[in-house]
Amino acid sequence: MSTCAVCTTKIKRDVDAVSCALCNAVSHAACVGVSDVDKKSYECTRCSTDKRMGPVLKAILAEMESKIMKKLSTIEDSQNFVCRQYDDLKTRIEEIAKLQETVGVLEKKVQEKDAIIVDLTVRLAKVEQYSRRAQLEIREVTEQKNENVEEIVIKVASELGVKLQPSDIEAAHRLPAKEGRTKPIIVQFSSRKTRDQVFGKRRTADITNNDINGLGTQKIFIGESLSPYFRDLLIKAKQAGLRANWAWVWFSRGSVLAKKTDKGKTVPILHAMDLSKIL
Repeated sequence: MSTCAVCTTKIKRDVDAVSCALCNAVSHAACVGVSDVDKKSYECTRCSTDKRMGPVLKAILAEMESKIMKKLSTIEDSQNFVCRQYDDLKTRIEEIAKLQETVGVLEKKVQEKDAIIVDLTVRLAKVEQYSRRAQLEIREVTEQKNENVEEIVIKVASELGVKLQPSDIEAAHRLPAKEGRTKPIIVQFSSRKTRDQVFGKRRTADITNNDINGLGTQKIFIGESLSPYFRDLLIKAKQAGLRANWAWVWFSRGSVLAKKTDKGKTVPILHAMDLSKIL
């Protein structure tokens, strides 16, 4: 005995029942309003609704599927774009790494060449300075018209206790100077030994122009004849020494030298790069 799908009571007689042609659900014919004529083609409410809604659902599903596929296509395009960008970025990073490696190699080569240039510059400067080994400069001697420069040199040496002969002097003349400055005298001695005798006595007496030509109390100074390279380097080293409060900066035996204190270590300054040592 079946149960009515509508009223849920027992169906006592088969003649009172009707079965859905699609899902076979049984109901009272009276509950669903079906006559004997319509029993064979009867479709329950659920099945008839599903049958009517089928095309609509299919259309909705088709539209949703289309939208989803478009979204997926867009996502796939975006993913492909990101992948291409990643590959391009990876390639560029690899290229940059290679360029950095190349730059590193080139920088090393430049540093090596710079070191060679510095070394050659210092060597040439030393050669030029060595060519001046028999020279001295005498500064602050008042200039006179028609003066005899060699006689001035002999008088200066005499004041230091060194007796010179004209043959001890190969050449002596004044050097150019800035306007308002006294032109220094440069002397080329016939031997380095004679030059060293005069230079070694430079601190034994305070010589003034009165001692040489009677033209005033201006003190006369005797110094080494520096090449333009070492003259410029000495000036820069002295400026650095003043800024850093170093005790001594001087030139001796072909090098600029510096000491922070009287008892400090002597630091050689052979190139402008060495100025960083004066701290």
